[in-house]
Amino acid sequence: MILIKKEIFSRCAPLWVITLVLLLSGISLVAQEDSLDLYLQIAQENNPSVKAAYTLYQASLERIKQQSAFDDFMFEAGLYTPPMHTVDSEQIAQFQVMQMFHWPGTQKAAREEMRFMSDMAYAEYLEIRDQLLYDVTVQWWTLCRLYSQLKNNQENIQLLSHLEELALQKFTSSSSSGGMSSSSSGNMDMSNTSGPQPMGMSGMGGMSGMGSMGNAPSQNQNQTPASSMNMNTQSDMSSMGKGGMATVIRFSMERGDIENNIANLLSEINTETTRFNALLNRPLNTELHLPDTLIKTELTNSFDEIKELLPKQNNMLKMYNAEEAAYLAKTKMDKKMSYPMIGIGMMYMLNDKVHHPLSGNEDMNGKDMVMPMVSLTVPLFRGKYNAQQRENILLRQASRENRENTLNMLNSELYSIQNNLDNATRKLNLYQRQSELATILHNLAMSEFVSGQGELSDVIQAQRSLLDYDLKIVEATADYNIIVAQLQRMVSGM
Repeated sequence: MILIKKEIFSRCAPLWVITLVLLLSGISLVAQEDSLDLYLQIAQENNPSVKAAYTLYQASLERIKQQSAFDDFMFEAGLYTPPMHTVDSEQIAQFQVMQMFHWPGTQKAAREEMRFMSDMAYAEYLEIRDQLLYDVTVQWWTLCRLYSQLKNNQENIQLLSHLEELALQKFTSSSSSGGMSSSSSGNMDMSNTSGPQPMGMSGMGGMSGMGSMGNAPSQNQNQTPASSMNMNTQSDMSSMGKGGMATVIRFSMERGDIENNIANLLSEINTETTRFNALLNRPLNTELHLPDTLIKTELTNSFDEIKELLPKQNNMLKMYNAEEAAYLAKTKMDKKMSYPMIGIGMMYMLNDKVHHPLSGNEDMNGKDMVMPMVSLTVPLFRGKYNAQQRENILLRQASRENRENTLNMLNSELYSIQNNLDNATRKLNLYQRQSELATILHNLAMSEFVSGQGELSDVIQAQRSLLDYDLKIVEATADYNIIVAQLQRMVSGM
């Protein structure tokens, strides 16, 4: 992309030109953003296995041209040493040329065989390409799922940090309130107790009050309502103080678990990113830019339409169809090859004059000779040709059986995929509903915990449920999209 400095460009261009360039630049930026379609295109262009398969297909096209050529032209030359003397001449050398021709229709059948073999090579290329696209798609959605899990864990650890602060504040406030209440309670007990008190009692008033909460009514039945309420408040604050400390510890434990999950996810993301870049044949440490949210891929065809398209567009079935047609063309070619071959040629004999008094014909003395020639191959031994015909029949039968078996397996796989897709759809709908309810439950548990009416276990359980359902939604969406990619792989070009 060409970067243009806006200040300089605006001085020498009209407003409509600037607008057009900015629009085109925006379109180019959008087109260059990372997306699954972009990575699929990169994989097709860069992956070595796909390029090798396409190269083999191009090589198979050259075999078609080879079948259009005639057999090699034959040339023979012989030199007489010494020259061979005859009555009218002296033979010095002999030259012979010959061109063999197959039975009419043999080359056409051979070209048909190579053309169907080329179709097989192209179907194999499509199969390798579609397998690569499927692998890239699976890696893409796997990485999207891992990144969503990582983001979810990071958000959860931020929430835990906030809850830990609240629990620590609650523990601090409850501890200070408990100390004040227990001190006043100790003073009240001392005022209602007859007899002198030890000197250390006033200093231990709070602790004695906390230690004798349960037995206070039995020790002093004549307490006032105010003193009784003060004792209950002291008991509540003491328990809240202890619970607040447990809250802080348990939140720290939860934080440790999530931090460990984040570390595991980062390691797994690094591994899957390496595999993804390897499929694209680019540096393994190349960064990826993944979407923040996963969107469910919609099917463009119904299962009935896919079932009808399957025999026509599946690459493996195409390959078996081309293989059977190639064996049929080979049967015709072998039959033509069992017919005689015709050769047309010419022999040229170089002669020299003979100086002999008895030479009778001076016109023929030393004259070169030209002799047209025709040759014919007669395939008398028919055993190998008959065996070739039987071999081709058996190979065609094997191709049909392999195609039928592959079609049965694909239909069975199609029903299995349909079942998996229905299950993924139900799970996704269920998890979305459950996530909405878990969100409501989490908000209620948080409100009750902050107000002092709820328990820590309720908050943690609601938080864990919310996290679990969010992750399940991500996983179900990724699984759904992978199943759709599997369908697209079965029916090439869907």
